[in-house]
Amino acid sequence: MTPRFWLGRRQAAAWLVVASVGAQTLPAEAQSGPRRLEPVRPSAAAAAPAAAPPVAPANAAVRVGCEGEAANAAVYINGEFRGDCPLDVSVAAGAIELRVVKRVDERLERAYQQEFRMTANTARRFDVELGAPQTSRDFLRAQDVRWRQHLADLQTLKKRAEAGDGAAALQAAQGSRSLIQLHARMEGRDPAEIQSLARQAIALEDQAAAQGHLPAMVAVAQALEKGSAHRGRNPARALELYAKAAAGGNAAAMGGLAAMHANGWGTPRDDAVALGWLQKGAEREDGRSMFGLATFHRTGRAGLTPDPAAFEQWLGKAVAKGEPRAIVHSGQRLRDGNGVAQDQARAVQLFASVADAWPAARFLLGRAYLLGEGVPRDPVRALTELTQAADSQNPQALLLLGSMHQQGQGTAVNLPQSLAFFRRSAELGEPAAMTMLGNLHQTGLAGAARDPALALDWYRKAAALGDAAATKQLEHLARQ
Repeated sequence: MTPRFWLGRRQAAAWLVVASVGAQTLPAEAQSGPRRLEPVRPSAAAAAPAAAPPVAPANAAVRVGCEGEAANAAVYINGEFRGDCPLDVSVAAGAIELRVVKRVDERLERAYQQEFRMTANTARRFDVELGAPQTSRDFLRAQDVRWRQHLADLQTLKKRAEAGDGAAALQAAQGSRSLIQLHARMEGRDPAEIQSLARQAIALEDQAAAQGHLPAMVAVAQALEKGSAHRGRNPARALELYAKAAAGGNAAAMGGLAAMHANGWGTPRDDAVALGWLQKGAEREDGRSMFGLATFHRTGRAGLTPDPAAFEQWLGKAVAKGEPRAIVHSGQRLRDGNGVAQDQARAVQLFASVADAWPAARFLLGRAYLLGEGVPRDPVRALTELTQAADSQNPQALLLLGSMHQQGQGTAVNLPQSLAFFRRSAELGEPAAMTMLGNLHQTGLAGAARDPALALDWYRKAAALGDAAATKQLEHLARQ
């Protein structure tokens, strides 16, 4: 932004006198913040102290004006914090970088920046208008420190894994995935690093599982149960690994094995077998088993009588154990006021607490920022959260990203990217995305090629999954 006005040399000189007197009358701590006072030790050198390096005199002045949202923003001159805006500050003649920053949250800031030169006995004024939210410098520096520390820890674990330590191999795999999550929050990193880290995590998990390490067997089974961008879905192999680990007494494997039987994944559905494993896992304090028992008591599966009290009891136990499925379910109830008093702000807190561990929670967090449910509406933050969820192949996140890129919410309109998001979501089984693709190919809008046959195919796929809009559209087409 161009400075609002210049002050003449005579006016500037008067202002400089006031600014310099004001600075001189302040205690040292008030000018530069609290300092640690080192003890003074008498010595021969004390009588003849070393000459301090020359300091350029403060012979110019800058007035930083802030109103509205910019009020109380932090003012930095050449990287040094000088106070909160509005502010009059004395500076040395020469090159000046003025930066005014206001934090939005722990990750984002709004900033105003100018670079200019000052000559002696002059003054300039700048009226601050903060820019759009962006990732803060402090956040980026902290992430870089974390990245380097994680890499160092990972190298240590990999050496132990190479020596046959199954537990270290699993920890190294988890460390690789932590780096993938951290990568998503950083700027300027090579996307190829994600692929390399993912391959490394898979190899380390497989190594530990092959060595008979039960938690590693469960980790591989969980990945194969759900499928991911880096490891395909394989329910039969997941069932086998869960069974082996459960036979070895692993409680998490019991919860996983119960889910396979309850949903008919890799084996015919069998509620009775599922209930047996849920009870065994819950006895061993497995959160997933507790949440499974809660759902069985709520719906009356496996011959149980529906029991709302038992449902609440087991749900509370699962939440207390930190089970992400239970926490997400509780958050959705609070968001919608389903059986509990509505509290959307608390719902967002719950989603955020397990977002790193559970992509569905990351999706719900992004959705909350997009719609302004429990938090101020923030499409830019929503885009960030939904992109991370989409990286974990969450079909609902991909669907919303398609809509945001189509409408220009939190980002510029990008119709080819929008279409790609809709297609990825549909390929992962999201009926609403299939219906959207049907509409786009039927009309040829939003960058899609008009293709009535392809549109009909997508409508049929969505209708087969119970999508009411697709069913209605098929009925409409049949009447034409």
